Amino acid sequence: MKLTKTILNHLVPLVVPPLPKEAQEKLPRYCPPPTQNNLATQYYFWNRQIQKENQELKKKVKGLEEENQDLKRKVEDLKKKVEDLMIEKEKFLRMLFKRRRIIKGSSIQTKSSHPRTKESFVRPLPQKTDEEKEAILKLCPYCQTKLSKKVDSYQRIVEDIPSFKEQRVKVTRYTISRYWCPRCQKIVTAKPLEVLPKCRLGINTLLYVLYSKYRLRLTQDLIRENLKTYFNLEISEGEINQLLKKGKEVFKQKWREIIERVRASPVVHPDETGWRIGGENGWLWAFVGDKAVRYTISQSRGKGIAQKVLGEGFNGVVVSDFYTAYNQFKHKGKCWVHLLRKSEELLAQNQTKERAKLNSKLHSLHQEILSFRNQLHLAKEREERADFIEKELLRISQQKTKDQNLQKLYNLIQKHASELTLCIRNPEVSPDNNLAERAIRPPVMARKIMGGNRSTQGAQIHETNLSVIETLRREVKNLFPAMQQLVLNYITSNE
Repeated sequence: MKLTKTILNHLVPLVVPPLPKEAQEKLPRYCPPPTQNNLATQYYFWNRQIQKENQELKKKVKGLEEENQDLKRKVEDLKKKVEDLMIEKEKFLRMLFKRRRIIKGSSIQTKSSHPRTKESFVRPLPQKTDEEKEAILKLCPYCQTKLSKKVDSYQRIVEDIPSFKEQRVKVTRYTISRYWCPRCQKIVTAKPLEVLPKCRLGINTLLYVLYSKYRLRLTQDLIRENLKTYFNLEISEGEINQLLKKGKEVFKQKWREIIERVRASPVVHPDETGWRIGGENGWLWAFVGDKAVRYTISQSRGKGIAQKVLGEGFNGVVVSDFYTAYNQFKHKGKCWVHLLRKSEELLAQNQTKERAKLNSKLHSLHQEILSFRNQLHLAKEREERADFIEKELLRISQQKTKDQNLQKLYNLIQKHASELTLCIRNPEVSPDNNLAERAIRPPVMARKIMGGNRSTQGAQIHETNLSVIETLRREVKNLFPAMQQLVLNYITSNE
């Protein structure tokens, strides 16, 4: 009892607000007037007031919930309309603009160009001058009056190639001495320096023919015409063929090095194109490795060629298009550009809503990948993003459609979803196969001019010389000194 009294003494008394005068006047007769000891009337009044307010608030909440549901339905309808409008917009923009434009999200943007500096409009001055001349006047060019003293002067730099009279063939006569060696008991012969063995033409002619053939992509008739016009050197088509064959011998060591470098590359970009060999259909393959390009020409397009070039124990990543010859390798990355190209071709054939929606989604994922790769991320973040995009690709590809061509593209995405996201997990793997596309372009342009090779031997010469020259072009800025050094190394090794 004492404890109960103590607790009651410490309790805060409940204060009930008094009734307003208007409420007291409207009280029923059976309700006694409120006093300090009689609070029932006040409880009764305030309880009814709270119940009324509660009912009103419930009605308002119910009305707001119904209004919220209506707004959600309207938002969903607007999203669908916006998506359909953006698909229509992309369709018309694709009809108006070239494919070089970048589709980001649901809008097409051009590549941002860097502003040019003032120095980029002016040719840089050479650091060394070979000759100095002075322009002077004694008489006025307008009235022929004798001029007085010179007021001032300024300098002007002119760069030009040597004249035709200066570019003439240099003929050198070597007197080669032979000696008797008493120890070897035989006659030894002195060899001239910087001269190709068993060849009447010199190193510079060899380099000029190789450069004109594989970089300038000139025909043999034009090479002969240039040598005659610029250097007054008459040369036959057979001699040009012998020089090209000599180039294969000169580049033999570098060719072997390219083979090993491509096989040891962590990432290789392959591609192939049609090629004529002796009047028959063949194939030219390009394999781009670590700053090395290997070309090989064969009559087959089977997977055995890729296996032979890269080796059976190749453990790197092969980034390619969706050609099945590259599916034999363990680590593969697929080209997003080829996937987008397939999607755009489908959309161009028949512009249905399903095809347009797929094309828009693929472009959006591709832009997301490019944006993600431009930033530095930890391995865990790359794995999480790759898993997310792979799930998106699988979700897209699992859709069913009556469009057979679209279903084939869905199956292709589902089959290569993990390979399309390898470029996120591994920063060294590119999301496209542009390296191989650019490497295959020079022989494609040469094919339009020369058509191909007349024989298997010519094809072997072509693949060796082209591989070495294109690899040197990626290694050094000045191609001629690098080619010349290979020739000198060949001459030294054959002494």
